[in-house]
Amino acid sequence: MPFNYYATIPNLPELQKRFQEAPQITLIAVRDAVNKSLTNYQREAKLNVPVDTGRLRSSILVNPATITEGGTLTKVSGSVGTSVSYAANVELGTGIYGPNKAPILPKKKPYFTFKTKGGGWVRVKSIRGMRGRFYMRDALENNQATTNGYFDEAAETITRRLTEK
Repeated sequence: MPFNYYATIPNLPELQKRFQEAPQITLIAVRDAVNKSLTNYQREAKLNVPVDTGRLRSSILVNPATITEGGTLTKVSGSVGTSVSYAANVELGTGIYGPNKAPILPKKKPYFTFKTKGGGWVRVKSIRGMRGRFYMRDALENNQATTNGYFDEAAETITRRLTEK
């Protein structure tokens, strides 16, 4: 003999409405966590970057996170970086210390000739280069725990917003 059980779900329409709001609530909380993280990366990068004129440091900017919806994919993306042409050389290094692992050689003449900061002149056949300063990489690595905390806060915010009446 079959048995039938019935359950009444109080406030079912409200619960259904909350589930429909869940994706938007989640995206906003994640976007906010990303923006907090990007701001921390920017702050740390500016603290770590070597300064001569200050141009590189002042060029480190945040492109705030945005929510992009397209078909079945929704993306939250933002960035922190610089458009200064020599930024990658400072980050990764040059010459024997950089990605190419080779001394810097003159392209058109047999020697490099340049004036030093002290006012003297130098003539050399090659330049060893400079070691990378990794100001962006270190900013990311040094703030990983803080970033994780921002996403933990986002999860708590999502839960709170979905369960509040």
